[in-house]
Amino acid sequence: MPRLNPKLRRSLIAAHRFFGQAAAFVVILLALTGLALNHEEDFEFLKGTVRLDAILNLYGLEPQGEWVHYQAGPHGCTSLERGIYLDGRYLTATETPLIGVVRFQRFLAFASPNRLLLVDSAPTMEDERPQIVDQMDSASLPGELIRLGRDKRQQLIVETIDGSFRAGDDLLEWHLVDNVETAEVAWSEATEPTTDQRAKVLREFRGEGLPRSRVMADLHSGRIFGRFGPAVVDASAVILLLLVITGITGSGLGRRRTGGD
Repeated sequence: MPRLNPKLRRSLIAAHRFFGQAAAFVVILLALTGLALNHEEDFEFLKGTVRLDAILNLYGLEPQGEWVHYQAGPHGCTSLERGIYLDGRYLTATETPLIGVVRFQRFLAFASPNRLLLVDSAPTMEDERPQIVDQMDSASLPGELIRLGRDKRQQLIVETIDGSFRAGDDLLEWHLVDNVETAEVAWSEATEPTTDQRAKVLREFRGEGLPRSRVMADLHSGRIFGRFGPAVVDASAVILLLLVITGITGSGLGRRRTGGD
């Protein structure tokens, strides 16, 4: 039988070793996760939830939409992925992003193009969610809203394509503002949320996280790595099987050659 080129032989041995180690790692992972799943009731750590960003991102729990954020005094107001958040707490769903948030009387006014919300910014209990006390849709607004602000009298001002309008005290009437400059309007301007504000919104967006037992099961099956994950696990099993077969075959040939000599 012709001998292999020494360089080629070394390359094959190195490849054999690399694939063997890679496949062995996957098999060890399968063994450990399988053992944990079989004794799920005995392992306390499997009864909690996973909130690690890197893991949650693998499940698509990373918001893809644009962050729109306004600061109204001490309150951070954010719209993200069709949701509105006040100080990191979910407030309500929205079809369109916010265009402004300002203080109005003892409330916060949230504006999107076709909606205006009045929100109680001071819940009576620490863990109480913010409450919407009033809301107006396009039928109650003077037009599609472009900007939201307050004038020097602390009255709400909205800008539409038909001009700027001042709200009455009860928000039942809207009066055209002849000269916006003399009204000295302070328009609400979007800003970047702080790192802490982003973290609070993300925690609320992602909820309580994922059960650890589910993450362990998906790790065992390879599904945690996406649609190709199970194929990688299967391929590793096949590679390890081939390596075992070739290893046994090579060992037998080696002994036969030694005996022949």
